[in-house]
Amino acid sequence: MPTYPIQPIRFGSAMKVHVEWSLSLDACTISHEAVRLETEEDVAEWRAQLMAEMQANVGLNRVYLLVDYAGFWVNPVVADAYGKVAEELRQRYAKDVFRYGVTDPLSAASARLQSMKRAHRSNVFRTREEAIAALNKLRDSR
Repeated sequence: MPTYPIQPIRFGSAMKVHVEWSLSLDACTISHEAVRLETEEDVAEWRAQLMAEMQANVGLNRVYLLVDYAGFWVNPVVADAYGKVAEELRQRYAKDVFRYGVTDPLSAASARLQSMKRAHRSNVFRTREEAIAALNKLRDSR
């Protein structure tokens, strides 16, 4: 008898994406709450929330992005779809992207791999403070 992977029963998504502008940092922070990208549908929902939040907070501007990966998980099966959305975000809104707070090593690996595939520095840091220091160092070098 064939076996099938057990899929969680879903009763609507609890996924939330938040974008907050910081005048003192001159950057936006993207944070995630219960974001689990397991299917193409999950990626589409994440994209819709992400782009709506960015449009509401940034408009047509390009800004530095600090991305908090706590509360974020991506299944390697949909990593390429995730990477396409991340690239769209970068192209539309980002001067540069600094990720931090990764709690899942597989998600961190997906972020790095997708950045490399698209010829970007991965900029993944352990803490927010390290990400902000890297952002400030980049600004100081320009």
